[in-house]
This record gives sequence, C-alpha cells and structure tokens, in this order.
Amino acid sequence: MVEGKPKIFLALPTLGYTHTVLWITLMQWIVSGKYTWQVAPKLHYTPHHRARNALHKEFMHQDQDMHFDYVLWCDADTIPPEDALEKFISYDKDIVCGAVHTFRPFGPFFVAWNRVDKGFRVVDPKDWHGLQPVDVGTLSFCLMKADVLRKMPPGCFFWQETDEWGTEGHSEDTVFFTQAKELGFEVYVDFDTPCDHMKEVGMLHVAELLGKAAQK
Repeated sequence: MVEGKPKIFLALPTLGYTHTVLWITLMQWIVSGKYTWQVAPKLHYTPHHRARNALHKEFMHQDQDMHFDYVLWCDADTIPPEDALEKFISYDKDIVCGAVHTFRPFGPFFVAWNRVDKGFRVVDPKDWHGLQPVDVGTLSFCLMKADVLRKMPPGCFFWQETDEWGTEGHSEDTVFFTQAKELGFEVYVDFDTPCDHMKEVGMLHVAELLGKAAQK
C-alpha cells in the first residue's frame, strides 16, 4: 500500500466532449485533498489507441519528476460511482477495472473476458459479482499501479487484426491487458462497481431493460 497521499496520473482521452457527470465525479476526487493529481486530457486523437499511446508517452515524461503511484484511465463517456477510486485503491491490486458494458448486435455485455482456445469469452454470468480475476478488462475506467505502465513498451496500444480484410480484430484494451499479463501483472474486474457507458443512452439502462424483458 502507498504511504501518504497517493500521486495519480489521470489519463483522459476525449474527442472534445466529456460527460458532465464524469467531470463532477472527477472534480470531487480532485478537490477532496486525498490525492495528488496530474491531469492529462488528450483531445481529438483518432483512432483511440493513438490517444492512449500519447498518454503513455506523457506519463513516462511526467513520471521522471512526479514518481506516480497510480494511473487512472477514464474515458470521456464513462461514469464511475463516487466511491470507485477509494475502493479500487484499497484493493491493492496491479490493475482493477470497473464493470463496463459495451454493445454488439446481440446486446450489451461486460468487457470482462477470459482466454479460451479460440480467443476470448465473456466471464460467466455466475461470476458477475465482487472482484474477479480476468485476462482482459477495460481501460474505459481502470486504476493501475504506475509500475504497470512503466514496464510497458512504447506503442503498446494498437488494433490487432485477426482477419485478412482488417475488419475483425482485438481492441487496444485486449492487446494491452494481454501484454500486462505476460509481464506478470494481475488484472481484475470489480463487478460491484458498475460504470455507465454513455452512448445515445446509458448501457446500464439498456442492460437492465433487456434483463427484465428476458424474465417475462
């Protein structure tokens, strides 16, 4: 555990709009006086992995003087609960991710995957509770010890194509967590920390409605 006031590098990739509720939550954490912050927004970087690589580069530069304890990744469209940061720090794990939905044609699902023979599979619904070890989580809301990012190579965020047309592949999140696991770091998803992922509507709301419909 960190002694004294934790020093946190806030990695915030955004295309220019950051959800108001996320800003309110971040401001509450920043003005609480519990932490020392370096806030690093990256504007208008596309595709998304370029923003993450730019933030990695800035972290390595700032870390020479700051000697950070943690890196907090927050995507501009993701809203964590108010107690998420303090809770994640208390776990004292290498990497902890929030429970964040993404969406595919078959519906919303958690970005929490384990490796199987032919790729990855979403964590079994019976394990959607508490802190669970996974092979892949999400950088949409993720707290990691600073040593994780220190040990990652430059350009560690990228889209990995898995078909000849370049239309299918693994996101930079999957690539990153795979590399982190190979370096010996543990990855967890806290299913008791649901974060809303704001599209045209919140993914939490969509998941709740589909869950209710399935029960009828």
